[in-house]
Amino acid sequence: MLLHNLSSWLQHIRTVHTSLIDYSLERIRTVALRLDLLTPKASVIMITGTNGKGSTVSAMEAILIAADYRVGAFTSPYLCTFNEQIRINAHHVCDDDLIAAFKKIDTARAEITLSEFEFTTLAALLIFKNAPLDIILLEVGLGGAHDAVNIIQAHVTVITSLALDHEEFLGATVEAIALQEAQLLPPARTGIIGVSQPPANLIAHAQDIRCNLLCIGRDFYFQETAQHWRFWNNRLSYENLPLPKILCKNAALAIATLLSAQVKFSEAHLKTALLNIDLPGRLQFISGQPAWLLDVAHNLEAIENLTHHLHQLRPKFSKVIAVFSMFKDKKIADIIKLIAPFIDQWAIAPIDHPRGASLSDLILAFTQAGISEKDLLVHDSLDAAYESILKLVQPEDLLLGFGSFFVVRAGLHQQDKIKKALQNNSSAF
Repeated sequence: MLLHNLSSWLQHIRTVHTSLIDYSLERIRTVALRLDLLTPKASVIMITGTNGKGSTVSAMEAILIAADYRVGAFTSPYLCTFNEQIRINAHHVCDDDLIAAFKKIDTARAEITLSEFEFTTLAALLIFKNAPLDIILLEVGLGGAHDAVNIIQAHVTVITSLALDHEEFLGATVEAIALQEAQLLPPARTGIIGVSQPPANLIAHAQDIRCNLLCIGRDFYFQETAQHWRFWNNRLSYENLPLPKILCKNAALAIATLLSAQVKFSEAHLKTALLNIDLPGRLQFISGQPAWLLDVAHNLEAIENLTHHLHQLRPKFSKVIAVFSMFKDKKIADIIKLIAPFIDQWAIAPIDHPRGASLSDLILAFTQAGISEKDLLVHDSLDAAYESILKLVQPEDLLLGFGSFFVVRAGLHQQDKIKKALQNNSSAF
């Protein structure tokens, strides 16, 4: 294969390792050692947990930038472009920097095979190594002891939430998942936990490695009102904070984590940052006729957050029409049952991915949830589902896209097409 642009490099790295997901650190650690990537000069904050990772990273990134720190952030998966997974001061890495990193990794790995996520993790570390950074934010992929990001020793780790997801890799109970996430806690340092009463096995592991656990609702707190919110711990408080475009809980986790990392920022920095947080695809409301709501909720805990939001929004709209799909390893029927009371019409389509649920998988899940196939609008692709719904939806309706990053990505693609069409129409006058 001729490797002359980013697209060709992405095709190449997706064929190097036969397994889509391979929980082993030996291969990536060996290559990282060859590239001298295991001990970054900048302080490292690791972000793991079931839900809220991207929001917590986004909040920390905004606060650090407002306070004049230079910050690198690695997140996954991506919504629109591959480059958005690696950022320096909130700017996506350019194609040339990614290609240069992939070339060095490909040479260094020699006989060793790497998965796409491992390639991307190493690319992020290599790019960050070549940039003068103060803080590096590393979001785990699936999480757990064998996640590729865990080759790096964090200065502070935040576990945003603990709930059932990726059970085939992390375990079938919250306790099993908690023990996996606990492996990412830094020895003799601090861990920030997004639950007030962590499972006993997580606490025991933290004690064994002398990691100081700070738990939300026990060591630091937040309180939300209609117009503002506040954060406090036993040393300080921030009052009358502007409501961000993310859950206040995740903003509180970001503040607690940065304080534990001894980051210096003022209340003015914090308020500026909260107003600047913009994270597409997380309860993203797009006003218009119809209005859109896009959310990457793909497990029961995330769906509960979405239903709480829909409970508040539902009275404002005539109907809620949903475009939906998921990976086949999710609890699809349980998710449908939970959110179905808020949705008037469903459009479904398969996801073009090895883990994507097929149409038959989706239809079976709806049947198990008590919804007949005749009540579904069935399509071959997510783009087709959105295009069909846009012909049916009324100005007073809400169009909801949820269930996977792929669903939100297709929704944002449709939004771009609409914007371009409106621009072309307006330029004709």
